[in-house]
Amino acid sequence: MKTKIPAAIIIAATCISLLSCDWLFGKKATLSKEIIGKWKIENMADSSKMHKNDFGLLLFEIAAKDSAGVGVEFSADSTFSYFNEKKTVQDSGKYYVDATIKTLFVKNDSTWLPYQIKTWTDSSLQLFSTGDSIWCTLSKK
Repeated sequence: MKTKIPAAIIIAATCISLLSCDWLFGKKATLSKEIIGKWKIENMADSSKMHKNDFGLLLFEIAAKDSAGVGVEFSADSTFSYFNEKKTVQDSGKYYVDATIKTLFVKNDSTWLPYQIKTWTDSSLQLFSTGDSIWCTLSKK
């Protein structure tokens, strides 16, 4: 009986330490890329059959009317602002990224709009809005 208790403690401690560290299972895949910085809006497309008047379409209209190129700048303090080459800021708001579900949330009035992150490299970002079926491709400036 005296030898079973220390053996059980050693086995339990070994199991707990292996399960709690990355040595046994490796690191979990996370979004380690930074969204902070200036991004140029390269392309926006609406994949819905009916156009809905929403945040994505407003941005789409701004980009279509402006030949100078529209972009978005994400700051470290969880704020973002839209800009073009001629004017510095056209609109601004708050954002956050949830890496576990690969989604960028943008605050529109009092609600948070989700944009699914489809692809994300060091130089490009592709977002999809399920609410209004807008695809948006950004490139790092």
